Amino acid sequence: MNTLRVLIDTNILLSGLIWNGNESHLLEMSVDGEICLLIPEFVI
Repeated sequence: MNTLRVLIDTNILLSGLIWNGNESHLLEMSVDGEICLLIPEFVI
């Protein structure tokens, strides 16, 4: 089974950490192992 890879930018990362919406759902899915987040080095 292939894991879905999702590329996120700074806006998605910060929104997911601050607010409870679709962006935070993406982060939760990553923690649960449902998706693989791809975060560019310059975002980190």
